[in-house]
Formats: sequence, structure tokens, C-alpha cells
Amino acid sequence: MPTLSVPTSYALAHVLSATVAAAIGLWVLRRADVTGSKTFAALMGVDVAWVLASAVEVVSADAAVVSVAAVARTVLSLTAVVVWFRFASVYSGRRDVRRDPWFVVAVVGYLGLVGFVLTTVTPSVTTDAPFAHAVSRGGPVTVAGTLFSAACILAGIGRVGSVFLRSRHRAGTAVLLLAATAAAATLPRAAAAVGQVPVPTFDHTALGVGIFTAGAAAAVFGDGFLSIDPVARDVLFEQFTDPVVVVDERDRVLDHNAEAEALCERLGTAGAVGERYERACPVLAAVAPLSALEDGRPREVTVRVADERRHYSVQRTPLPPRSGVGSTVVFTDVTDLVTYRRELERQNEQLDQFAQTVTHDLRNPLNVAQGYLELLADDVAPAEARGAADGETVRERFRAVTNAHARMQEIVEDLQMLARKGKSVEETERLRFGEVAEAAWATVRTDDATLTVARDGDVVADRSRLLSIFENLFGNSVLHAGRGVTVEVAVADGGFRVADDGPGIPSKERDVVFEYGYTTSRRGNGLGLSVVRTMAESHGWTVSIADADAGARFVFDGALTVPDTVGDGGPGAAEGVGNAEFVAGDASASDDESDPDDASATGP
Repeated sequence: MPTLSVPTSYALAHVLSATVAAAIGLWVLRRADVTGSKTFAALMGVDVAWVLASAVEVVSADAAVVSVAAVARTVLSLTAVVVWFRFASVYSGRRDVRRDPWFVVAVVGYLGLVGFVLTTVTPSVTTDAPFAHAVSRGGPVTVAGTLFSAACILAGIGRVGSVFLRSRHRAGTAVLLLAATAAAATLPRAAAAVGQVPVPTFDHTALGVGIFTAGAAAAVFGDGFLSIDPVARDVLFEQFTDPVVVVDERDRVLDHNAEAEALCERLGTAGAVGERYERACPVLAAVAPLSALEDGRPREVTVRVADERRHYSVQRTPLPPRSGVGSTVVFTDVTDLVTYRRELERQNEQLDQFAQTVTHDLRNPLNVAQGYLELLADDVAPAEARGAADGETVRERFRAVTNAHARMQEIVEDLQMLARKGKSVEETERLRFGEVAEAAWATVRTDDATLTVARDGDVVADRSRLLSIFENLFGNSVLHAGRGVTVEVAVADGGFRVADDGPGIPSKERDVVFEYGYTTSRRGNGLGLSVVRTMAESHGWTVSIADADAGARFVFDGALTVPDTVGDGGPGAAEGVGNAEFVAGDASASDDESDPDDASATGP
């Protein structure tokens, strides 16, 4: 195998360094469209010129050409470190030269050194070595140039490093690589200083460009050094309050902000950056897979954050192809908006139900008024003929019609207030439970049905809404259990019950009977029990259907009640068991005095 000569080896080393630098410069110039990309490409161009000037020394045998090439190499080496410092300044957000005094100092020092080199330095050329070259000698100019170059390189690394250190999770793979390769770039010159190279008197600094450009290549291609505009990143990641994840064209996570870590803790772990999105963000990928966001339209998702369900509008936005970054995924918190929207939907539904409720609740008193008017029509003429006794009957029926109309007016006003102000009761009063039940019974067309107040007492409530509860339950009992049904009401500590002796409600239907529109009767409209629940909830009560041996039993919890003591409620007065659970009959009475009907309200 032939051995390469020393000049050939040196020449090939220079060609390799120049080729790598040129390739990186062209790639950056054509593809990377971020802050500092043009300056970085210019740096690669200067490095290529520097290496080529050094290569001329190796291949030329003319002492004059070698002398000019040595001066050019020196000037270009100084130029390279200044351009590197300028790139670092621009990349870190210091674009305005007027606001960057250190760069101005660097330029002044550069001009001074270059002027001195061009006007006073005459390279010493030797032809004794394997190839002619300018001899590298120590001296004030050499020392000054070395210190100047080291200062610019280190300052540039510091500025670029500050950008990545602000990123936390990207604290510096690329920057550490650049720093390491910058240090390694001095190895050829150091080796020459200790005589570990074939031609120790030759300036080997240009050969270090190959090492630095190799590190720059790894940073650019491997770690996305020029992938994200650093100034834009500061705005996007540090000032943007919404969670943001940046992915590349292969769906790998390139970056994210602290808010994104709150949604997915795994993003804050080492190694998350560089992984595929679904692996790095399993929680987010489960509700917002990238494949579902490709059309660019927002998608609403729900994520549990700190034991709280939060709603987000997620949108994936592609970035310019030349940026080298695929897209950003932004999670905009819309929890308040979703809550407001749902409240509007609930209010709209409530308004729709309002019209139905008005119609339903007015039907009972209207039926009563209509019935009495029909009776009055039949009684007017005979009453006039028979005298005052029948006249009193007519007056009673007129009073019934008047009361029914008054009740309709209360219903209208109450429902209007519900529509305007929502469900909550604003004013309550202490009422006699049995009296309100009997008043509601009088407004319902009950025919042969019977109402029993098993235990009376006081209850704190809005009278009109309590009337609505009773009216709807009583009407349901008659509708589903027949006109001969017996309805019983009773009060106890913390609640009350309404029961009937009808067919009852199947257990499988108890979860749906309170829904608007649910009914099992051709004559029903499915509003009665939904109104009962609405009126109960407006007081802060709960209503449920309890098990019963016969009939249906509705139990109301949470009411402020004062039951009469045993005996005050008449036969069958009940003691409360539990919080509004009742056992009919006197708890202290004998078994034969117990309530024969353990039921509590109406069918659906």
C-alpha cells in the first residue's frame, strides 16, 4: 500500500477541512431561515478561504506566493474569529451593533491587528522542510493575535450558550459540542508546539478549522442548532402563557415551554426532547394525537391537571419548510369559555323548558277553573229559582274559580322569576306543611282521590314553589294511579315525603323519571317530575325515589322542618327515621296503629 508524502497529506487535510466548511455553509445558506443563518454561512465561507490560503503554502514552491498566502492566512484567521463573535451576537439577540459595545471593541481590535499585519509583518519563508512555508515564530504580534482569537471564540461560545441555557431542557448539547470542538480546534497547533507533527514550524491552526466545522456540522444536523430562532423562542416559550410543544417533520419533540410540562410531567424529564411526540407526551398524545391535528383546525380536548379537569383548544401550525422545524402544537386553555358556553346552553334549555313548564303547570288550575265554570253553568238557573242556599253554592264555586286564577298568576310570576334569575330561591317563609299540601290539592282535579296528612309540621320554603311540588306530584298520582288513589304526605326533621298507593315506579326507571320529556303515559308530557326536581333544587333540597312495598314514595332531603310532636298530627303522625326517611304511624304506638300505606308520591 503506497504511503502518502507529507505535502500530499497536508494538502488533503486542508482540502477536507475546506470541503466540510463549504458544504455546511451552503446548506445553512439554502435551508436555515432563522436569525444568524447568513452570518453563520459567512463564517463558513471565511473558514474555507482561510484553509485554502493555508493550503497554498503547502502546494506552492514560490517563496513570494507563500509569503502572500501566509499574510492572507493570518488576516483570514482574525476575520474568522470576529465573524464567529458576530454570529454569536446576532443569534443571541444582539443584532444592533450600536447597542453591542463588546462587538465594537472586537472590531477595533481586529482592524488594529490586521493593519499591523499588513503594514509591518513580513513572513519568513523556509524551503528546508518537506514543503516551502512561512515559519511560525513567537512574538508580540503572535501573542496578541492568539489572545484576541481566544477572547472572541470564548465570548461567542458564552453568548450562544446563554440562549440554550435559557431553554432548561436543551441546556446545551449543541453548545457543549461547539465548545468542545472549538477547544479541539487548537489541538493541531498545540501538537506543533510540542513537536508532535511532521512539520513543526508550519502554522497548523487552519487544520483545526476542520475539527470546528465537523462539530458545527454535528450541531446543525444532529441537534438542531439552527432549527429555532432564539429571539422568537424567547417570546414563544418564555412569554407565551399557553402550553407549546415544537415537533420536527418526523414528529420528534424539539422544544417546549414550562406550561407544557404542567400538562405532561414527562416532558420535564431528561431525554424527552428528541423523542417522538407520542412517547414524550403520552398524556397529550392520547387526547390530541398529531395525526388528528394535521388539518390545522382547532380541536377541543379535556386534560386532567392537578386533579382538575381543564379544557383546551389544540391547534397544530406548520412552520416554514426552510426553518427545519415541522410545526408547533399550542394548547389554549378554554376552560372558562367552555364553562360559560355550557351555562348558556343550560340557560337556553331552561328557557325552552320554561314555555313547556308554563303550559304544564297552568293546566291543573285551568282544569279546575273550567270544571267549576261548567258546574256553574248548570247551577245558575236552578239556584236562582231555589233561593239563597243554592246561591251560596254558586258563590263558593266562583271563589274556587277565583282561587284557581290567582294560582295561575302565582305560577306565571314564579316561572318568570326562574327564567330571569335562575333556580335559587331568594326569599322563604315558615309555612304549615299540611295547609300548603291541602291548598295544592284544591287546585288539582282529584275526583275521588284522597289526601292524608300523616304528620304535620312547619317547613321553611317558598310557598309558590312548594305548591308546585305538591301540585305536580298530586296530579301525577291521579294520572298514573287512578282517580281513587290515596296520597299521603308527612314531614320530619330535615325533610318530608309524598307517597301514594298506586302501581309505583320500576327501579330501572328511577334514574330517568326526573328528566324533561320522560313519560310513560299517553296523556302525560313528561314535565311534572322535572318541575318537581327543579323546584326542590331551587331550595337546595334533593329529591329521590325510595323503595316502597306498594305505590311510589318520593323523599325530599335538606328541608328545614319542625315536625309536630306525637299526637299533634292526629292519627298516624309519624316520627322521622333517617334524614327525611319516614315510617308511617306513631313510632311509639302499637303495631296495629302503624301506617297501612308505606308509599310516597306519584308515577312518572
